[in-house]
Amino acid sequence: MAPWAKAAFDLIGGTDNNPRNIMSTYNPTSPGSQSVEAPVTGEYLENGRYYPSYKRGQYMFPCDEEERDRLDVFHRMYFEARKGHLHSAPLARDRQVRILDAGTGTGIWAIQMADTYQNALLTGTDLTMMQPNLIPANARFLQSDMEAPWSLGETGWDMIHVRAMMGSIARWDQFYHEVTRHLLPGEGRLEHVEIDWTPRCDDGTLAENAAVRTWAHELMGVMDETGRPMRFDPPRQRQLMAEAGLVDITEEIIKVPFNGWEGDLADRPAGRFFFLGLKKGIEALSLAPFCRYKRMSPEEVKAVTDKVISEVSLRRNHGYCNL
Repeated sequence: MAPWAKAAFDLIGGTDNNPRNIMSTYNPTSPGSQSVEAPVTGEYLENGRYYPSYKRGQYMFPCDEEERDRLDVFHRMYFEARKGHLHSAPLARDRQVRILDAGTGTGIWAIQMADTYQNALLTGTDLTMMQPNLIPANARFLQSDMEAPWSLGETGWDMIHVRAMMGSIARWDQFYHEVTRHLLPGEGRLEHVEIDWTPRCDDGTLAENAAVRTWAHELMGVMDETGRPMRFDPPRQRQLMAEAGLVDITEEIIKVPFNGWEGDLADRPAGRFFFLGLKKGIEALSLAPFCRYKRMSPEEVKAVTDKVISEVSLRRNHGYCNL
């Protein structure tokens, strides 16, 4: 995980166009909560799961109720793994700050940040609008493709937050350049959090031919074929950040166990939520990549994922992933 990097200098961008604003109003001084308009884009059914029609096929994972549950469980895993912190990058306390959550998903991180920092203005963007109907008055959600030239209509963000976007971005070099262009010069920070899906084990209890190792290897191989890799290479990401003009790049690595196996007591809550998220979401992570690119049937995919879940549920297997 690269906790944060800092904008170095002013970059002058071109004219921005406004994306579709999903929020009915955006008045941070108004009391209470605000409503989000119903999405105008639809969904399509594939192998029993619903996927977003907007930019059809670009996003490989579902957007249905099951997926929303999975994303929220993983949010809790991140929260526990980071010892109850929503972010690592420092935020100014002496003025109103503006925070962008790129690839917001269900919006849970942005909503909790808006509740925590009630003087901040939060904007979440995503291809699919799966946020709740009621949101804090200081939050809004936009439908926007963050792979395209950004059309947010504004720059000078104090923080841009990116989480679990490996598998969704084809050109990280272009993405980081957009980040640099939109951060507050000299002060704005990028916080990028990812799961490295390569299974690891320090004590030999997870076999080299373990089902979870095979699954992760195959999934990352398929995602390489799609042009939007899931494999996370920290040195490469740091290089791309630096080439985009970001400075003061720091990195923190957190081990997250596949389950609540015995060990550091502080790791157990994160491990339990990681296992629950895998149990709820391994099918969502696997179906489209394996069915579309490996020509597997949904039944074949389920057989693979069931074996993985059965294996990682065993507390004698001390496997983990890096965050």
